[in-house]
Amino acid sequence: MKNKSKANSIKVSMNLSTTTVILILSGICCIIIANILLNAFSDKFLTKYYATKPFLDIINTIGNTLFSAGVVSVLVEISTIKGLVSDALDNVLYGNIPLDSYSNSVLKEINKQIAAKRGLVNIEKIDDSIYSVEPNLIDLLNGLYYNYYNMSYEIIPDEKNGIFKKEVIIDYEIINEYDKSNKVSHTIRLHDIDDKMSDEDKKNKFNVKSFIINETDLTNEAEKYKELLTIKERHSEYQYAIKFERELQHCRCHKIHLEFEYAVPINDTSQIFRLTYPSKSMLHEIYINNDNGGKWNIHGAAFVSFYCKVNNNHGFHVEQKHGTHLQISFNDWCIPGAGYVSYLVKK
Repeated sequence: MKNKSKANSIKVSMNLSTTTVILILSGICCIIIANILLNAFSDKFLTKYYATKPFLDIINTIGNTLFSAGVVSVLVEISTIKGLVSDALDNVLYGNIPLDSYSNSVLKEINKQIAAKRGLVNIEKIDDSIYSVEPNLIDLLNGLYYNYYNMSYEIIPDEKNGIFKKEVIIDYEIINEYDKSNKVSHTIRLHDIDDKMSDEDKKNKFNVKSFIINETDLTNEAEKYKELLTIKERHSEYQYAIKFERELQHCRCHKIHLEFEYAVPINDTSQIFRLTYPSKSMLHEIYINNDNGGKWNIHGAAFVSFYCKVNNNHGFHVEQKHGTHLQISFNDWCIPGAGYVSYLVKK
């Protein structure tokens, strides 16, 4: 409706231009003709033909009237044009631009010019700057993201058997606004595997204790979502890994709850976590259970893709509750690649 109104305004403006020209030219012609004839006829002729002078005066008056009307039309038209230009500028300033009519390449160039202006840099230098990662951020806009991603680890040292037993609880909500392919997927490396063991025995080293999607309990089906993988890395203590994967139905959001346990060798004292999708918040807690006589502490540090200060309300916190309890929290948007590293040290 708004676009139709603007089209009508432009049409009226064009018709007004034609009328204005006609009025001004007609007025000028009438004035010129009346003055030429008045000067051409002698007083004797005008006295003899006394109706001639009033007639020419009337033509001159009509000419002045037409000319004045034309001038008024010009002023009105200028006001109309000024209003249209003002409306157009307002549309640009407030983003009411028909972007669908522009190609992606044109929009990229517009973005570059805006970024250069806001960043106070020369447009020539924009491609050879941090701005080059901007397309990667744009690609994340219509992808999957976590509303929250929370995890807790309980690590139990078992020095007699040379392992750390890890009990893990994961809770997250994943949002799928644009109907993308979506699945639950976790890969865990397995320790203490004998090649003589059956594939089922190897898979049992990754023990799923609870698996719930939304409010549907799928724990009894967990075994069929496990896939045994061979690790081909040289000089690795791990020869196998388990991929736990299940496709998710196409809907806007899923809440996932997963509990599992596995073991790592006692000389594998560090673990790294990185987000695979953007997340609005994240809270991870790692505990060491020294009840069996172990003497271990935990330390850690978080990292992000963009700089933000630790303990900033919109950044992240790494809090050492005590020697055996570490908490890492992100309080605002963090993008893929953000995460943390934790490591165990003996007292």
